[in-house]
Amino acid sequence: MNTRRMLTPLAAWLLMAALALASCAAPPQPSRHRHAADSEWSRTMKIGRTAYQRGQFEQAAGFYRRALVRGRAMDSAPAISDAAYNLAACRMHLGRIAEARTLLKEARTEAERYNGAT
Repeated sequence: MNTRRMLTPLAAWLLMAALALASCAAPPQPSRHRHAADSEWSRTMKIGRTAYQRGQFEQAAGFYRRALVRGRAMDSAPAISDAAYNLAACRMHLGRIAEARTLLKEARTEAERYNGAT
């Protein structure tokens, strides 16, 4: 039996278990930081959330990716954190665990930046 094949599903399962324990496996939630966002960011997040709720994860990922780019352009830590988290949730549903992990790190960094600034 190939050890590498066994580790990949095991690693994915462990990551998902850790995220579930950290309450990160829940569906994306509407942003609580509306004051930090603009209308383009809000619109793409709303459309992404609708697609996510319908199970259209690839389409939702596209909208969350656009919102993430917009959040970065605004240099808004709450907007970046929200969009990165939601995009990570889509990536997990699509089986792209490594990409989800990277996005979750970015979301956490931005959340810490925002919380440190208050």
